[in-house]
Amino acid sequence: MHVSVGPDGSLYVANSGAGQGLRQPDKKTDGEADSINIIADGFKNPSSLVFYKDGSLHVAETTRVWHLSHHNTQGVYQERQVVIDGLPRGGHFTRTLLFSPDESTL
Repeated sequence: MHVSVGPDGSLYVANSGAGQGLRQPDKKTDGEADSINIIADGFKNPSSLVFYKDGSLHVAETTRVWHLSHHNTQGVYQERQVVIDGLPRGGHFTRTLLFSPDESTL
């Protein structure tokens, strides 16, 4: 599982085995998740996720990268689009995403 901190301060997790992106808010700020929410599902082995400066989320699968945007009040992303397709298979199935420091490149 890969973990990222979102713009809202929640932990976001790529749950590879379940094919999901999860959000774990800590509204009480006690260091424990108040709940675990599915924010997106239907992925094939998601292994990494990273937020862009506009709040959109990018999720890596073995052979593609998704751009997720427009989440509802429960944090579930309503739109998704493949931004990179055809990454080579082989080696391990995980792919790690990172934006450059100026966020001009993925």
